[in-house]
Amino acid sequence: MKIRLTILFGFISIISFSQCFAPSTLFASNINYYNAEVNWNSTNGTNHYKIRYKIIGSASWSYKNNIDSILNQKLLTNLIPLSDYIWQIRSHCDTINSNTSNWSVTDTFYTNTNLYPTTNTLTTTNINYNNAVANWDTLSNANRYKIRYQQIGTGSWSNLGPIYNPNSSTTIPLLQQNTTYEWQVMCYYDTTNLLASLWSISDTF
Repeated sequence: MKIRLTILFGFISIISFSQCFAPSTLFASNINYYNAEVNWNSTNGTNHYKIRYKIIGSASWSYKNNIDSILNQKLLTNLIPLSDYIWQIRSHCDTINSNTSNWSVTDTFYTNTNLYPTTNTLTTTNINYNNAVANWDTLSNANRYKIRYQQIGTGSWSNLGPIYNPNSSTTIPLLQQNTTYEWQVMCYYDTTNLLASLWSISDTF
């Protein structure tokens, strides 16, 4: 039992509330390049949970707030591929965030998978002053593809897509004359943006 003692204008106010415990048994599952599910054992008396996570070594945390107390897992999205993450969770035992647990022990995970490969067989054909055709080998279980292209060295990518399987080519339009370009392809394995490959190697023209 925690007790808060408040003295205001000579009056003493005593407010008591139950101790709030952090969840335990943290682990990550369904880890992909760009997302992961984090899991925990629920605690009694919790109103809601809060999660914080970051790339190991990073100074700043990202947060997931107001997670319903009936849940014991949460999907973390928009992660950076091939990165080591650390995460923690804490319990909030009232609605006004005055009775909270400490942050839990930490858990870590690495954003990698071998379930969602990309295609690295890329060719460029029908090249002229203003456009070119990008070609790639399809993957049987892919749902669709996305292309990105840029003038080499600019760091400013343009995107094309979605291009649905089994289509294996698309025209890259509105190009500048006498300019060297590169392009890459990403494969998606479901109808959302969750199950995606890394970007492929580049082809240049």
